[in-house]
Amino acid sequence: MDATGDEFIGRDPELSLLEEAYAAAFDVGEYWDASTQVDVVGLRDDGWIDLGECKWGPVRSAAALASELEQKVTLYPNPRNATLARRLFTRDAAPARSARGAPGARWHTLADLYGASRAPAARRRRG
Repeated sequence: MDATGDEFIGRDPELSLLEEAYAAAFDVGEYWDASTQVDVVGLRDDGWIDLGECKWGPVRSAAALASELEQKVTLYPNPRNATLARRLFTRDAAPARSARGAPGARWHTLADLYGASRAPAARRRRG
């Protein structure tokens, strides 16, 4: 997707969560260029843009994940000068201790996306 919102691809569960969360009209997709890739971009009509990072494996450091997203936020073109919201999509909730390392970012888990009873079970790798 380009920064003007002209191109959207994919329909992932994290996109559906954003669509259901706001009364403002918006489009959801992803963005990439030569310097960065943003997994989830929600262009909202209320002057906000949601930028999200998806990590479906174990998150060892909330601070590192938030830092990775923050770097992408600084590289994301924002010609509308919209307010940028940060969202982290992870398999499990961040450990309470490490969540302090991600101030300003909202966390969403698989249970948030699918509902607690419909969340896919984690798979173990063999080998």
